[in-house]
Amino acid sequence: MTPKPPIDLQNESQQSHFKNATKALPRKVRIQHIFHKNSDCCGIYFQYDKEIIEFIKSLPGLFYSKTYRCYYFFYEDNRFKECIESFHNAGIFPDYRGLIHSIKKRVENNIKLTNSTILNSNKTDCYESSKNFADQFGNYLEQLRYSSSTVKTYKNALFVFLNSMNKNPAEIQNVDLEIFNQEYILKQGYSVSYQNQVVNALKLYFEKYQNKLLDINQLERPRKSSRLPKVIDKKQVEQLLKTIANKKHQMALSLIYSLGLRAGELINLKIKDINGNQKTVTIRHGKGDRDRVVPISEKMLIFLRNYYKIYKPKIYLIEGQFEGMPYSIRSLALVFRAQSERILGPNNFTLHSLRHSFATHNLEAGVDLRYIQELLGHKSSKTTEIYTHVSIRSLKNIKSLTDDFEL
Repeated sequence: MTPKPPIDLQNESQQSHFKNATKALPRKVRIQHIFHKNSDCCGIYFQYDKEIIEFIKSLPGLFYSKTYRCYYFFYEDNRFKECIESFHNAGIFPDYRGLIHSIKKRVENNIKLTNSTILNSNKTDCYESSKNFADQFGNYLEQLRYSSSTVKTYKNALFVFLNSMNKNPAEIQNVDLEIFNQEYILKQGYSVSYQNQVVNALKLYFEKYQNKLLDINQLERPRKSSRLPKVIDKKQVEQLLKTIANKKHQMALSLIYSLGLRAGELINLKIKDINGNQKTVTIRHGKGDRDRVVPISEKMLIFLRNYYKIYKPKIYLIEGQFEGMPYSIRSLALVFRAQSERILGPNNFTLHSLRHSFATHNLEAGVDLRYIQELLGHKSSKTTEIYTHVSIRSLKNIKSLTDDFEL
């Protein structure tokens, strides 16, 4: 089937609007044709802009390609128009002239898009129906009070599965799960954690939501690797934190380390959750929707008061660009990455390494493992016990058996 151009190249009014929009563009975004995963796709290119990244990540059906180093979506006429409209509504006017001419050339030469089934009407219908099923599943998960990140992850997993298989959920059989696992996840080289997320999402969807008898437990799960958490030396943490020039960034990273918070818990922390009299902080809706109360030192409270005088946050303790709105986890991760590389050089540490360091340094300081479990909000002590494999300070006190030898 020959594709149609995204806009009418002979229509002067459309051309005029397009040219004016791209001239007035405050943020330069370019959409061009790429051939990816045996399909014709629209690659989205732009200079680094955290607001554009956050916006793109909010759109359904968009993915990131390490090969092309861009976000992309599978090309189809309706999907393209829907995406462009979303960009325009956000005040972003992408330059897609290169894509237009690429599609025009295909039309003129009557070239069929190789191995692409996405352009035909059946695939268009499949995309829409898959999106509807995923949205319905998302509503179901929200009613069960799943976290927003889990809802987003599970919705996306179901959408990708149904859209890839081009089937209605009622038609899905065990063999479809095996094919998807082999031909999509394994061949595309997706991570172990992503594979487990997909299996968990499909298991919940078909067994609980659809009440469909599928033996999803037979679907092969990868062996879970046992990796030690990455811990930053305590002196390096001090150097990293005290050399941050931006006080908001310094406050955010210091709280993660001093209280052992997850990034999501930090950005959702509200001013009312800080109790200066009792010297406590209430962490609400942590992992598993569990609340907990953790102590905060007098020194950190003084630090917090000075921070409050400067920034005067309204609702969230660490607010983003807009008043009353939380800071972005992605932006905070980038702040940490830039600071850690500046102070520590190239490394594999992540924002979550501060939480790992909190647990390990407390263990080395002699804090009981049960208290650390409570501070971290771990449901099982087995999760906390991994830090006993990281802390080596006590092990260094063990006398080597060869020390008595006269070698």
